[in-house]
Amino acid sequence: MTSHGRFYFLVMAISLCSNFAESNEQDSIPPFIADSLKQAFEDGGTPAVKTRITEIMDSWKNEVINIGVTGNSGVGKSSFINAVLGHSREDEGAADVDEIETTKKVTPYKHPNNEKLIFWDLPGVGTPNFLQDTYLAKIGVDKFDYFIILSAERFTENDLWLAENMKQKQKRFYFVRSKIDVSIANNRRSCKKHNEMDVINKIRADCMKNLENVIGSGEQIPLFLVDNYDTNKYEFSLFSRRLIVDAPQMKREALILSVNQLSEQIILTKKEVLSKQILMTALMYSGIGLFVDTPGEDLV
Repeated sequence: MTSHGRFYFLVMAISLCSNFAESNEQDSIPPFIADSLKQAFEDGGTPAVKTRITEIMDSWKNEVINIGVTGNSGVGKSSFINAVLGHSREDEGAADVDEIETTKKVTPYKHPNNEKLIFWDLPGVGTPNFLQDTYLAKIGVDKFDYFIILSAERFTENDLWLAENMKQKQKRFYFVRSKIDVSIANNRRSCKKHNEMDVINKIRADCMKNLENVIGSGEQIPLFLVDNYDTNKYEFSLFSRRLIVDAPQMKREALILSVNQLSEQIILTKKEVLSKQILMTALMYSGIGLFVDTPGEDLV
């Protein structure tokens, strides 16, 4: 098979793999990857294509993602990070959790499934060594890809200040109301006519009202209500999926292939990424595998 014939076969293989999943756009090979494979073939033939496919499939492992977890002192930043990482407080590598503020410096925690996915436990804003005036400079705000603003009990002036500054700096952020289980338990003890959904709706409405001052009523507000110790309750899985969906392409794959949660939404998102990798593998081991020189054979 001549070089022209092999190139023609490459184009057809890519097209077949893409068309195979045309019912789900997420599963198809993106145009930029197809273009990259064609360029690799032009530059180095079949070996270069195989090398490029392997690089593409492994590229998510090289994406460093820095996520800063911030908020007031005592809102549960450390326990939230442990929940994301799948740690209990006794595990090696877990964030320190205590009844008093334990985070006195910017501290990184690497995800056990992907050491380049890093959650940073940030000191509470407004604490003696991290006042508002110098807070953003001290934490190194520009190095983070995302911020998670954690709040508990009541929406505070510091919560609003953080949201306003993230908006001004064009930093993507998510507002997470933690300790929902605590709020519900307190209401159950204090109210004879306790209703869990009423408590949740009241908390959501209060947070939404305050965040609208920053984001605007016409925009989607990235608000999630969570229990730091039970990731299957409330909106922990919705938060994880939103974090993934909002990420750029390669960082999205790094996130989805690292998270521990196995909700229906997360499983479906993992399926999308893995389906594309299966198509890439099929292309490499079947289609590309047929790029073998055969004496006297020419497709052109």
